[in-house]
Amino acid sequence: MTFPIKLSSIAWLGMFIFSVTLFECASPKIQQTTIGKAWSGNSVNTVIFRQAAIVSNDNIQITAYYNDSGQLILAKRNLPNGGWITVSTPFKGNIEDAHNSISLAIDGNGYIHLAWNHHDSALNYAISSSPMNLEFERLDRMIGDLEDKVTYPEFRLMPNGNLIFLYRNGASGNGQLVLNSFNKKEKIWQRTQSLLIDGEGLRNPYWQSYVSDAGRIHLSWVWRETWDASTNHDLYYIYSDDGGKEWKDYNNNPLTLPITKKTLSSIWNIPPNSSLINQTSMVADHNETPFIATYWREENKNVQYKIIYLKNGLWKKVDIPLISDNFQLGGGGTKKIPISRPQILVSANDSNRWYLLLRYDNHGNKIELLQTKNAGQSWVLKSLSNYNYGDWEPNIDEFLWRKRQKLHIFGLRVNQIDGEGVAKIPQDTLKIIEVSNLK
Repeated sequence: MTFPIKLSSIAWLGMFIFSVTLFECASPKIQQTTIGKAWSGNSVNTVIFRQAAIVSNDNIQITAYYNDSGQLILAKRNLPNGGWITVSTPFKGNIEDAHNSISLAIDGNGYIHLAWNHHDSALNYAISSSPMNLEFERLDRMIGDLEDKVTYPEFRLMPNGNLIFLYRNGASGNGQLVLNSFNKKEKIWQRTQSLLIDGEGLRNPYWQSYVSDAGRIHLSWVWRETWDASTNHDLYYIYSDDGGKEWKDYNNNPLTLPITKKTLSSIWNIPPNSSLINQTSMVADHNETPFIATYWREENKNVQYKIIYLKNGLWKKVDIPLISDNFQLGGGGTKKIPISRPQILVSANDSNRWYLLLRYDNHGNKIELLQTKNAGQSWVLKSLSNYNYGDWEPNIDEFLWRKRQKLHIFGLRVNQIDGEGVAKIPQDTLKIIEVSNLK
């Protein structure tokens, strides 16, 4: 049975009715741990493309953030309930540019990998001196070339304990996607692809990735033609089963590299000036079915969250009628946007049960979770916090979600002024919001 439900737990700025199908579900268990004060004057600590802000292995959890002097702080605790230990590293970042995020990884031997402070700039990379140690050795190179104009560094853990490292070489509207690989046994980085996706000096890809439990690298992206976000267009998808050496399209056809705009067709046509957001999230289920979460505006409609997924060889779209007002995405720099980019999750046990983690200013900028158990036919919205998190975007501990179905969220209130502005506000308290019993 379908009812129009007033989401009364949300602080409304306007009235909005969201039609959902009700189903019985246990209330999630939510608790918080606090770590310390973190820089809040822009969104550099919470941008979704950090990938990842929180990482774990079986016993230890680690996170990283900047304080208001730009110092990179690391925090560590024993799972599940240990107290947080913080360490001020010798590393600093230009916190006035929200692109300069921190990315973390733990390899299969327990060494922590750290990349930070990149926006068309030289590589900053360090590795811990020993497993799970918060003392680091800073290295001036991974490979030694294509490391002078790095942006959006992203580590991904492979099932064998090795790592891959993705980053943009170049600039907005003129860039390429580079892929490196780390061998945990030999403790060395190697170049896998210098030109995986090539903007040909005319455009650049903005991507999201996911590595499945079987080791398949799923990769999707939009093209941007210039520095202006309004020129984002179309959605593409490829995958690799050999660590990134060979790539195929969704029909399992081998691809010739590098991939350019001319050599691969989109999986979903989205024209420019559609308020199509870049750098969102994607996952895959146990059948290697890819799910991509994003948002854009279709003709004569509001911007809405959408999920694109592959079913029986065809791409499907699910629209989520949540957003009650409209906005136009465009311009350069980090944007102040009334909704966060979405983090999609799929249950390890049920491929029809999906979750979207998000923030919407018309709901008081709370951290919220949309969930469905019937492949997007109906949704339930839950508020995970009563706190106003400003311009926060979701980052989670992917290990805990995938292995234990526990959702640990990096929670920090931030204020992003449009176009790389900086808000004169005090630091806020960094929290890890722990959600379990999501059934």
